[in-house]
Amino acid sequence: MNHPTLEEINSLKNIKIIKIYSKYDHNFAISNTNIIYSWGRNWHGELGLGELGLGDNNRAQPEEVKFFNGKPKMKEIICGFGFTYFILINNEIFVCGANDSVQLGLGNNIENFYLPEKHKILENLNIIELCAGRNHSLALSSILFIY
Repeated sequence: MNHPTLEEINSLKNIKIIKIYSKYDHNFAISNTNIIYSWGRNWHGELGLGELGLGDNNRAQPEEVKFFNGKPKMKEIICGFGFTYFILINNEIFVCGANDSVQLGLGNNIENFYLPEKHKILENLNIIELCAGRNHSLALSSILFIY
């Protein structure tokens, strides 16, 4: 019987990682210098790397998500099934990945977003918490409304 063991991610060995996020088949890490790394499945653009999905766009090793370079500090990353939410310290919200069930809540039915897209609807609602599942997401506002 084959039993998996812990294995260090060598490409992040000399980088001070302060936070990690993972759900389903994709992962993120944030360094102490606010560099965002992503790896895993990328069928719908959920890694935020700007590449078309399906095929060989999966990443076995962490890769820098350059979209966020020069932007305010990352506060939180929420991974859903094939999609991702990013919340910056200034409460800007970005999303990427699958939207075939309109799970990104952008008010459109564009199927996939390969680069993070600013979420102007949620940003104006003073969101204090987000969660994501398979084909849905939920947001809680500061006045305790759920979307």
